[in-house]
Amino acid sequence: RRRGGRRSGRRAARLRRDPARRPRGVMSVQASGGWPLQYVGFNQDASFVVAGTANSFLTCSTEPFTKGTQRTFENGIGVVELLYRTNLLALVGGGSCPQFPTNKVMIWDDTKKKCVGELSFYAPVKTVRMRRDIILVVLEKKIYVYNFADLQVRHSFDTSDNPGGLAALSIVAPNWVLAYPDTQLGSVAVRHLGVGGVDREVAIQAHETELGALATDRQGKLIATA
Repeated sequence: RRRGGRRSGRRAARLRRDPARRPRGVMSVQASGGWPLQYVGFNQDASFVVAGTANSFLTCSTEPFTKGTQRTFENGIGVVELLYRTNLLALVGGGSCPQFPTNKVMIWDDTKKKCVGELSFYAPVKTVRMRRDIILVVLEKKIYVYNFADLQVRHSFDTSDNPGGLAALSIVAPNWVLAYPDTQLGSVAVRHLGVGGVDREVAIQAHETELGALATDRQGKLIATA
């Protein structure tokens, strides 16, 4: 037992002396040129991590942990949304010198290495969420839902002040559940939408203060707030 304790102590000492060593399954991603990250998120099923920097966007697979794509630009990317494991991403400019206007969502085809579509708005875009059938765009006081196929607007909803771009979208087709800050402080609007329109909607008074976080499970059966 004493010998085992000494071996454990020596191993702990070696780990303290070598801070570069990380537990298995932990990956560090260095952005191009050492630029700081401006956005970090997951794709729909968390199979990829996506990031935007002051001069690029990059993707990394989570299983196994491997670096995927990195595209370098002259200026910054503030929002990145990858559609599952496909070549399609939604990009929004960001930082002190944005690559694209902050009030536009650019649909990037990484196979063609160029933008193949765009959506323009009256205010800066805070968040973008995608499924194979729709694109969700969050502004500070408005949410828009577009058909993916033709980029035509499908729904629009008013929200309370939402500077963090909070919105949660289920990913299981064909119906989908959307949750976002309602117009009343601390309230969450939950809408169950199908192909024909809004099937059901409900408002949940979740907090007495403004929302700080919002999420849903894949099926939209559970919603978490903070």
